[in-house]
Amino acid sequence: MNNKFLIQIATSPIDPNDLKVNDWKLDKFFFEQNPWGLGRIEDVDRKEALNELKDEMPNGCALDPGSETINILNGLEYVKETVERMFFNSIDKVNEIFDSPFYWWKRTVCLFGDILIYFENEELFTLPEFLFYAIENHFQKLYIGTVYKYDY
Repeated sequence: MNNKFLIQIATSPIDPNDLKVNDWKLDKFFFEQNPWGLGRIEDVDRKEALNELKDEMPNGCALDPGSETINILNGLEYVKETVERMFFNSIDKVNEIFDSPFYWWKRTVCLFGDILIYFENEELFTLPEFLFYAIENHFQKLYIGTVYKYDY
């Protein structure tokens, strides 16, 4: 089972201690009966979380643990890989798509590994959603800030 991590990312360097657990900006995501099913967040071993993030990086993207940056080297490779998985792995699962599109997306297309990205102190994404967003916006280098473990 994967660990569940919330990782703050920005387009410019950020102080890893900049975001506090009780930061009001996170309250909009961590409230009772929220659609993400998120519960509390707590401090975590940063090295463990970054190793998990590194393992989850798809083709075309890389995590540099030394500088704590994400580099999007070839976004097209990631998009191509995801589109192929979405279409070729889903043909036999048409009923599953219509019965539960969210779980189909999570298990077949997204391969969501329970890593959430808190971007620019504004938006919450799954890692695959965030990578599509970053590629669409032509981000090539992103910086890691605070890291938390969450439950749901």
